[in-house]
Amino acid sequence: MNILIKILMFLFFSGTVCIGQTELEIRVKDNISRFFQEKFSAAEDDLKITYKRLPQLNYESSRQIDASVSSQRHKARPGYQTIWLELSRSGRLIKKYPVSLEVVVRKDVWTVKNRIKFHQEITEELLKKESRYIKDNYANLVFDKNQILGREAKRALRPGTIITSDLLRNAPVVRRGQKIKINVYSGSVLISTEGTAKADGTIGEMINVRCAATGRLLKARVEKPGVVSI
Repeated sequence: MNILIKILMFLFFSGTVCIGQTELEIRVKDNISRFFQEKFSAAEDDLKITYKRLPQLNYESSRQIDASVSSQRHKARPGYQTIWLELSRSGRLIKKYPVSLEVVVRKDVWTVKNRIKFHQEITEELLKKESRYIKDNYANLVFDKNQILGREAKRALRPGTIITSDLLRNAPVVRRGQKIKINVYSGSVLISTEGTAKADGTIGEMINVRCAATGRLLKARVEKPGVVSI
């Protein structure tokens, strides 16, 4: 009988400890989830968090322990990363742990509906909005359609490709082979001549041009449509 009582007491107290550990771990994971919900302005269902390294939370009286989460990164990004977990009791820090995890967030993004050719201008019928889970290149996502329309593809884009800023360029105001006006500034003196653009160029971009009068190849800055300056 005594042995049976000891066994029952052991199971009871072991179960109590496990419940305490599980309760703290649940709260910690809930805090981490809410941390990323706020960072990404996302709902709980829009996040997938995979823990690579989570500390063993073997603490007695775990209900009295407060758990807070922080990150050294100012801007939110999904993917693999390390955040910091601080455990405290009555306002006094107990321990600070690194937590390694991988975050994937679901966002409504613009994707390619119909194939876009190299340097093709992007129009509305070429785009489609889809809900996608994002892990990489989050910082380059373009959520505003108006920041996509009228720009050009830097390379050919297949249907289903997520539109990111690194895939786009502003439409050139000077085209390769175009006859252009070349303004040459020397102090307050302005001399204008004609030439030919040797490359496409957007406003402010440096391109090669050939001066019609001398045949020389020059480096010039695009000022406005059809005009460059040296």
